[in-house]
Amino acid sequence: MAARAVLAPDKLQELATPGGDVRFKPQAIQYWSQGTPPADVQSLRTRWDQLKQGLGLPEVQAFSQQAARAWIAAHQPEFLVAFDSAPH
Repeated sequence: MAARAVLAPDKLQELATPGGDVRFKPQAIQYWSQGTPPADVQSLRTRWDQLKQGLGLPEVQAFSQQAARAWIAAHQPEFLVAFDSAPH
């Protein structure tokens, strides 16, 4: 059986193994470093949230620059130097 990428599954079952066990529950994130995202970006995120809700998945988790840095500091502090030195 050939592997296939599932970018937008219609059902959570498409992310499952043949035995029915869900392999993973993807968590989409959005990073926006410069204030509030524009309306078109917010609209796309709202649409993704609707699609994900229909699949039983969590909403897109959005991070500002400050929120992203705080998450990295709490969960992956070894990446702070890379984050702090990256252009934002």
